[in-house]
Amino acid sequence: MVVLFIILALLVVLTLGNFALDILFRREIRRRLDALEDDVASKHAQSREALAAAKLEIAKSYASVGLLKDVENRITAFLIRIEAKIGGAP
Repeated sequence: MVVLFIILALLVVLTLGNFALDILFRREIRRRLDALEDDVASKHAQSREALAAAKLEIAKSYASVGLLKDVENRITAFLIRIEAKIGGAP
């Protein structure tokens, strides 16, 4: 009878210990997952900012090329008009 009581007491202690370890393990997993989620969110925000900056730089480059083409066309037209006036004058 005493042996049965000791075995039962050990089972209870082991079961409670198992539950305690399970709770601690779950807390640790949750803490690590939260840390990973924060890290992923931070990296995602940095990636979005870098992408936005790259898009802005590309847009500036295209705007500069378009502006240069416009200026080139105006200068060319102006030079053609000057040539026509000079060529037409005696």
